Amino acid sequence: MITYKTRVYYEDTDAVGVVYYANYLKWMERARTEWLHHLGLSLASLNQQACMLVVHHIDISYRSPARLEEQISLRCRLTEVGAGRVRMYQSVEREEQVLVEGYVTLALVDSETFKVKRFPKELRERLMREVI
Repeated sequence: MITYKTRVYYEDTDAVGVVYYANYLKWMERARTEWLHHLGLSLASLNQQACMLVVHHIDISYRSPARLEEQISLRCRLTEVGAGRVRMYQSVEREEQVLVEGYVTLALVDSETFKVKRFPKELRERLMREVI
């Protein structure tokens, strides 16, 4: 599991200082990008191989709002690896309180055809070592 910390900025909130719901999805995307870097990968390196990781499905629960200037932690944990898809648990937390959590399924697709591809053997093995 990786943890990425950030602060809630004015641009993240609505008129009363509460985080706008769509911004949690942006934070989750950033956490996934940091997770890739943690693995020694990058979106750019995947693009060079004519591959993209795209969101196939997301199931999200909003439990409690984050507010202006709070420090939050974005957590990312791989739970399943398939031939061309992975599933992750992600959460946005304030201290130990889960504010938002969800499961995201990502698919590896060909960047020209957008059809699902199998993970290269080396990448799949690296991903399998990350499953918790």
